[in-house]
Amino acid sequence: MSLKKRFDALTQGLELPPARPAAPPATAAAASSAVQVTEGPDRGSRAAPARTAPGQMFAFRESREQDANRIAELEASLAAHVGSLPVRQIEPARVRASRFANRHELHYRTAAFEQLKDEIRRADGNVQPIWVRPLQAGEDPQHDYEIVFGHRRLRACAEIGIPVRAVVADLEGATRGQSEKERDKAIFLAMTMENLAREDLSAYELGQHYDRALKAGLYENQEVLAAALGRTPAHVSQALRVSRLPEDVVAAFSSPLLIQYRWAAEIHSLLSGDEGSGRKALIDRARKARANASLSAREVYEFLVGKDARRRPEIEVELRLGDQTVGNVTLRGGAVAVSIARGALDPGGAQELATLINEFLAQRVTPDEAR
Repeated sequence: MSLKKRFDALTQGLELPPARPAAPPATAAAASSAVQVTEGPDRGSRAAPARTAPGQMFAFRESREQDANRIAELEASLAAHVGSLPVRQIEPARVRASRFANRHELHYRTAAFEQLKDEIRRADGNVQPIWVRPLQAGEDPQHDYEIVFGHRRLRACAEIGIPVRAVVADLEGATRGQSEKERDKAIFLAMTMENLAREDLSAYELGQHYDRALKAGLYENQEVLAAALGRTPAHVSQALRVSRLPEDVVAAFSSPLLIQYRWAAEIHSLLSGDEGSGRKALIDRARKARANASLSAREVYEFLVGKDARRRPEIEVELRLGDQTVGNVTLRGGAVAVSIARGALDPGGAQELATLINEFLAQRVTPDEAR
């Protein structure tokens, strides 16, 4: 049963307790000002918060239903334009990214993105249009539009050097009379639901996306965000755990896009260890893992949480440059491996290192021993 259905079942029939009798107000004006009722999107005035647990649950349910109704109205307004709004050819340079953009830069170096570019190139354009909103005059002199969703398609067209096919959505019209926060919430929801429908965002990207919305104040807390997206609070919490890992831990992986939900949960449990000692030990291991570029994402995770004992090297010698570890030489199962940290060597340096190793092997290893 979904979170919404369980909550509805628990709160079905709940009513606020009757107000205690109060002394009659002196005037009709005073009576009318005793309680303010908010209608429509205006949230400037609210009734006093409920003091009892059932009252709080009832108030939360009412607020959630109002949000759901506003989202439904927005979706209906946008859906009414599908197939009727013209698709325009827009220069990618005239479209700016949303501040809620949820793609990590490393995503644009993946094989999946290269495949998307090939598909767009073969079709002579993006078959599925992106959605943009027009910017107000003077809002941004360098751009005419802001993307609502379709960042990958926009980037692909920009790199290929062709215009992007786009639908210009009148979000200002759909959210007329509402605050800038409500408009930003509409953009965030449209982008998120489109991505969740495709389920191609990594755990790290999704967590950062949720974190931006919470830091921007679009939602009061994780539970309200989860309800707006139709997801469980556990889903939002798991994604946030991935994006909120310490920088040293994230940097230990060749790409944050490879970090899995359950890995982050276990790493966080170690980070909150005995009075900070667990955190220090894990950060130290993360820095060592970062220097070993040969480790896969799973091997990094197992090294961080101490599950790598069976694969630990018999000999491990650090390669240092001043006070920094830049690599290591390991002996594991009779095999010797040399690992250099990312960025420590340029291509010319790597070739020179290979030459030196070849010369060393020629002096120390016979052909029979190498077999």
